[in-house]
Amino acid sequence: MIDLSSCLSRNPAKTYILACSSGLDSMVLLHCFKSQGFPFSVAHVNYQLREEESDADAHFLKQYCEASGIKFHLKSVAFKKHLQVNKGNLQQEARKLRYQFFKELIAEEPHSLVVTAHHLNDQVETFLLHLLRNSGISGLAGMPENNGWLLRPFLSLRKMDLHAYAIQNNLLWREDSSNAQRKYARNALRNKVLPDLMDKFPGLEANILYLQGIFMEENHHIQRLAQQTSTRWMNEKTISLESLKGNPNLIVACFKGLDIEPRFIPAILILFKSENNKGIYFKTNLHGIKGLKKRNDQLEILFHEPNELFRFETTHVSELPTTFNLLTWYIEASMVSAPLTLTIDHKEEAITPIGLRNPKKINRILKDAGIPEEKRKQWPILRLGDQIIGIPGVCLNKKFAPRMEKALYLRITFFPC
Repeated sequence: MIDLSSCLSRNPAKTYILACSSGLDSMVLLHCFKSQGFPFSVAHVNYQLREEESDADAHFLKQYCEASGIKFHLKSVAFKKHLQVNKGNLQQEARKLRYQFFKELIAEEPHSLVVTAHHLNDQVETFLLHLLRNSGISGLAGMPENNGWLLRPFLSLRKMDLHAYAIQNNLLWREDSSNAQRKYARNALRNKVLPDLMDKFPGLEANILYLQGIFMEENHHIQRLAQQTSTRWMNEKTISLESLKGNPNLIVACFKGLDIEPRFIPAILILFKSENNKGIYFKTNLHGIKGLKKRNDQLEILFHEPNELFRFETTHVSELPTTFNLLTWYIEASMVSAPLTLTIDHKEEAITPIGLRNPKKINRILKDAGIPEEKRKQWPILRLGDQIIGIPGVCLNKKFAPRMEKALYLRITFFPC
């Protein structure tokens, strides 16, 4: 038996959102929660990368949940088209979309945690992948049990333990055919390299887990220092050269605290040696940072103006989509009798987001959605005259939720600046 009670008592939540594929690990996770009576729902992302096979995975999971009376959240993405538009690394872009979906669900279910079925074998693979990629101490530290919103209760269990549980409980699951493709680094490591290494070096797994423990402790220390440093940078709106000397792992963690990816760091360090007013600019940033500009021996942090956090476009359409997201809204065209405007003047106003029964103040909604305190005053709302339609990237006012029988809708699409 796999007992979740100890882990969940350390990580209590009002409800848990299980991030599931239709694979063995996910079905074991789902069965454990179901059989042990913990409150949960299931979330699944269909990237449509394997076409009919991907749709069949989603259908399998949906049917299971419907038959068991389990609330099911589905996000379908035409991911090939998404990659053509947004470029980027397939796995990184998939993770971004997945995490955005999960955080939307958390915003709709306050005091919830997302749960994944990552296990001990995944930890070992992750360590070696980060070692090969020279990812630094945060990568070598591996996955924590709880990172604040995402919980991993299976990290002490091996794949063979989950397989034995599935067989013992007569569980059904679907195999992802892409797991056998060695073009993906993790698959090559899992299916060929690691088995060969562990055959030749039986103590490899134990040694890796020991090192991960050391790195994780050191990483906790670095993360505490980084949080203090990045918070100071945000408050002072400057980054000093002095604060960047020393530990390169700390430098990476500090910039991650500003939602600036490590790939920008070499260019940022060069910027310190450049002439005044030279700068670097970012397409998107969760904290509203537009760029960094050289000012003497410091870098000035440039922020978007409040109405620059998002821009939006509108189009009339005659049909509603099968799935919705928080950056594309549909409202009845007949309701729009005044200009739409983005403002930040929401004071103590309240709305009832879709999915809730009672009104909530805007500031509280932003807080529950994980918007940092320093950003809440700058976060825009979309108004129709003196009415609030919703908060871009966070929620739509229930009052403006479209009715299915209407023939014409206004599609409002937001783009982070």
